[in-house]
Amino acid sequence: MNVVLSVIAGALRGRRYPLDPEHTFSIGRSPSADLQVDDPNVSRVHCRLQYRERHWEVLDLQSSNGTFVNGHRVQRQPLAPGDRIRLGALELELVAASEEWDSPDVTAPGAQLRMVAELPRPESRTLRVRIDDRDSGLLPRAPAASPNERAVLRLQEQLEAVYQLSNLIHAERDLDTIFTLATETILHVTGASRAAVLMADGDGTPQPRSVRVRRGANIRGEFAVSRTIVEETLRQGVSLLSTDAGSDERFRSGESISLQGIKSVMCVPVRAGGRNTGVIYVDHTAVLDSFGEADLRLLAAIGKQVGVAIERARLVADLQGLFVGVIHTLVATIEAKDLYTKGHSQRVTAYALVLCREMGLDREQRQAVELAGLLHDVGKIGIPEAILNKPDKLTAEEAAVIRTHPAKGADIIRNIANIERLVSMDRIVSAVRHHHETFDGRGYPDGLAGADIPLEARLLAVTDTYDAITSDRPYRKGGRPERAISEILGNRGTQFDPECVDAFEAALASGRFAEAGQGLDPFRLRRED
Repeated sequence: MNVVLSVIAGALRGRRYPLDPEHTFSIGRSPSADLQVDDPNVSRVHCRLQYRERHWEVLDLQSSNGTFVNGHRVQRQPLAPGDRIRLGALELELVAASEEWDSPDVTAPGAQLRMVAELPRPESRTLRVRIDDRDSGLLPRAPAASPNERAVLRLQEQLEAVYQLSNLIHAERDLDTIFTLATETILHVTGASRAAVLMADGDGTPQPRSVRVRRGANIRGEFAVSRTIVEETLRQGVSLLSTDAGSDERFRSGESISLQGIKSVMCVPVRAGGRNTGVIYVDHTAVLDSFGEADLRLLAAIGKQVGVAIERARLVADLQGLFVGVIHTLVATIEAKDLYTKGHSQRVTAYALVLCREMGLDREQRQAVELAGLLHDVGKIGIPEAILNKPDKLTAEEAAVIRTHPAKGADIIRNIANIERLVSMDRIVSAVRHHHETFDGRGYPDGLAGADIPLEARLLAVTDTYDAITSDRPYRKGGRPERAISEILGNRGTQFDPECVDAFEAALASGRFAEAGQGLDPFRLRRED
């Protein structure tokens, strides 16, 4: 059964979020959460919804103020339609998917949508508007007084919807989510039958990224759009409105109008990086003159908001790429000091991301695991090379020096400034500091035990141990994978978190663990051995 998460109380009241059984859905203050909540009583990553064993459940992620289902605080709770979830001032209800939306989002180029070629001829009843980018207004100015109360209420509803869309997409980094939110909002505020976002590919050809069809719309055949309209909008950057598509010669392919019953069409550009990068296309199949100039300007305003969100998401991605580049430089510095750990951080990270998948961790947790995995040994920069590369067994004093590297590493990355908006540094710092803690509390540096050890650190402890056993060290040759597996399974519940070991076993059984190590061979000092 398809379900949606409906916000029934709080600043985002009225928003609806379709849930995908193939993906977890995270809620929290973090910009990377699927539902970002601006509430000091909500943790950065507060809880997540996940689909397990044919039902949805909510999992509290060690939040400060708790997650409540139907008034009761829960840690993990199965959900059914009608259940209400509260965190902070936000209240949500799990409801069966409404009949409003018909088709799923389109992410594969060309899927479910096709452009139809027409020969441009003199057109009729078509409005072209070039809306200046300097016009910052989301909507045209409303008249001082309106004789029609319905028009005033509709304008208010449009303003609220576009304002909410602006807040949501500007906090979003995933382009597909931005496009989905845009098409949902467009159907809601314009009353259109269908809406699509098409973005130019590397060759400049528009490709569908999100498509929505209103259930009950009089649609015949596939979603075909006018190539002439789309390409004119994309090339010239003009917003186009055809109030009578049947008399518009650009649609005279017959297939696109007669077979689909299209009455009115709007198409507006999406600009990002100072150029037209895509279009938003909507149509109506019910009545002529369904759209007016106000609707066109509204759609153009949404197009501008989408363009700004795209530019921001790309900028954040570029900054994250720069940050990851700095991390790889740090890792290379470590490996230059300690030859025997060459590739170790990359292998630990690759294995850990497989376990993340098995455990259903959300995007922010996966990102923290990835970065912490790469950085977990960065503290070895502060360890003398004579100790790191000593070919004999370490003395007690030398072993004590080695055991300082998690705390040293945490101190190093804690001082990386101005990136908190890109990644959750608290999670990364904690994972680096505690990846040598043990589940029974006998590890270091702080002797934490059980759930007091951050989940990311518990997970890295498993993959770090696996790679340490199977790779050469100055004082021994690397062991076979069977030995590492036996060590990890034999210390389930003592050295290692049972849940992480279960994920490790599942990854081994599925073959995904072995796949992650392909091309990342354990370090061997003497390949001929």
